[in-house]
Amino acid sequence: MAKSRVKARAEKDATIDGLVERLGRAEIAVLTEYRGLSVSDLQDLRGRLRTSGVEYVVAKNTLTRFAAERTGRTGIVDDLVGPTAIAFGTDPVATAKVLQDYTRVNRTFALKAALLGDRRIDPKEVEQLATLPPAEQLRGRVFGMIVSPLQRTVSVLAAPLAGLARLLEARRAQLEELYPGGDAASGGGDMATVDELVQNLGDLKVLDLANLVKKLEDAWGVSAAAIAAPVAAGVASTDGAAAAPVEAQTEFDVVLKDFGAKKIEVIKVVRELTNLGLKEAKDLVEAAPKPVLESVAKDAADAAAGKLRDAGATVDVT
Repeated sequence: MAKSRVKARAEKDATIDGLVERLGRAEIAVLTEYRGLSVSDLQDLRGRLRTSGVEYVVAKNTLTRFAAERTGRTGIVDDLVGPTAIAFGTDPVATAKVLQDYTRVNRTFALKAALLGDRRIDPKEVEQLATLPPAEQLRGRVFGMIVSPLQRTVSVLAAPLAGLARLLEARRAQLEELYPGGDAASGGGDMATVDELVQNLGDLKVLDLANLVKKLEDAWGVSAAAIAAPVAAGVASTDGAAAAPVEAQTEFDVVLKDFGAKKIEVIKVVRELTNLGLKEAKDLVEAAPKPVLESVAKDAADAAAGKLRDAGATVDVT
């Protein structure tokens, strides 16, 4: 009997240690309600998550609570009620996308809460996270906006972070208007402060990046209105007036016009491009004409269109 208790205690300690390790390295940990899922449902979900490098662990609430307290990530402790399984991911957006897609496939599956870093977020925020580009892509866009001239940067960056460049340009114009002659620039800049700003932007989490523009708009009283691309000097309209600036298209939609004779092949390609479940991909294909991808870069749009055409579909890139 004593040996059984010792063995049980050792197993609990091992489980807690495993949860501590996963919580320690996860960028996001999403608590889910798995009650009602069959064994095959769980296998399907784990398979979907595995493709994004996400671990899905069914754990007792008491053991998860111990692990959360040991790591100091206690924001989800109050949510540890009822049967709970946790998705541990290093890419918050990819993890959120897979889980959000699965809630549409299986209505008994539900999200309870999540830890993004050390911050608790609710299911609505997980849903918001699932609509964003991947974290590395967002950080790359921020970096590009900082190191490139603002007006050229705006023409190549997509929402939500393109607004940051437009907002900074609007702020610059506002200060020039308020302080004509350059009075606003007196005193010089502090490069140490700029370096800290760059470092802090790199450390922001995905949701923080997405909300940055709105907070700056409120603080500065300016709007991230679109800035037109500059036109070459000397270009004029036929009546002699200066030509209106034209902003080059940088975002494209891939629209499935017709799936052709190989519907199954087209469905497979749509799933590959979107991470949709089988039913969602089938519904999308059968509802053609329908966008498969929206607001993507030209090279990504052309590559996706090529795959769909190879499968026999008729596709437009707009």
